[in-house]
Amino acid sequence: MSGYSEERRYTRDVETAVFQYVAAFLFLWLLTGFWQLQVKEPEIYEERAARNRVRALPVLAPRGKLLDRDGRVLVDNWPAFKVMLSRDELNMDSLPLIAEGLNIPYERLRERLEEIRDEVGPEYRQIILKESLTPTEVAFLDAHRAELPELELLRSPRRLYPRDGRAAHVTGYVGQISESELEEDEFALYESGAEIGKAGIEREYNDALTGTDGSKLVLVDSRSRRVRDLDLVEAKPGRSVRLTLDLDVQSVAELAMDGRRGGLVALDPRSGEVLAMVSTPRFDPNRFVGGISAGDWTALTEDPDYPLLNRSIQAQRAPGSIFKPIVAWAALDSGVVDRSFKVHCGGGASFFGRFFRCHRAGGHGWV
Repeated sequence: MSGYSEERRYTRDVETAVFQYVAAFLFLWLLTGFWQLQVKEPEIYEERAARNRVRALPVLAPRGKLLDRDGRVLVDNWPAFKVMLSRDELNMDSLPLIAEGLNIPYERLRERLEEIRDEVGPEYRQIILKESLTPTEVAFLDAHRAELPELELLRSPRRLYPRDGRAAHVTGYVGQISESELEEDEFALYESGAEIGKAGIEREYNDALTGTDGSKLVLVDSRSRRVRDLDLVEAKPGRSVRLTLDLDVQSVAELAMDGRRGGLVALDPRSGEVLAMVSTPRFDPNRFVGGISAGDWTALTEDPDYPLLNRSIQAQRAPGSIFKPIVAWAALDSGVVDRSFKVHCGGGASFFGRFFRCHRAGGHGWV
């Protein structure tokens, strides 16, 4: 009997000792965790906790407008929406829902998100997922805000050009900055996804037209629903640029060149200011805003009429009759001829052994 009691007492002592050791281990583990949380790395956990409560959202600045000589708007902005993805909250399980709701092919979205996940850089970073959202896509994001906390809907001013391509070769167009452009000193302060001027006035005066983005701190709950705004730094719009173009003269020049291929420039002879500059055929700069599709780009670059070429300043062409006033002025100014001088046009003339014909077979007679 006493042997049985001794055995039970021994077993109970062993169980007590094991329990004490396990309890001590758990206590030390918890103590280590609290020490790491409060002493060793408090700023890391404070940042993570704050990020779960407070979100910093960019307030995007609109580009400056392009105006004609009288202040009439040639290129403007219109309100649009885009969706941003928070890299640190990326959840690959949400792909099917995101792809369906935002009308993005699943495989393309998966490849893009895998690239974002594997990129070297700060864990907390917002990346443009899609621009120029439709009303249906905006409604989808509002309805699934709790399920997709990694997505943020932002107001994004979108460039608006004349639909008929008026003055397209002068104004140029905007587009997302490329990887090669990010490496240039000119764009050292820009981030991936930024919109920059790609051609024409948009490129030449990009620094002036580009505004300064602001920021907004918002408080969100555990389901990523916005509770209230905490702080706001207003965005600073870009500066508008006034051109020497006259919108009325430009419209008349565009109409005169409609259906033709060539270039036309109208100058103010008193100042040399460009009142109109036309190159035909034209193109629609709106196709470049937010990124041009591969199909549209191929159609433009393989068009035999080269619509992207500014024939007014980029093409080498014989000047034709536009050069005659310059020659006449030089002859008068140097005293070679006077105002009574006339020349006979008999349908052509020989220069250096080559006969050049007039466009009128019989010539123009005395002129």
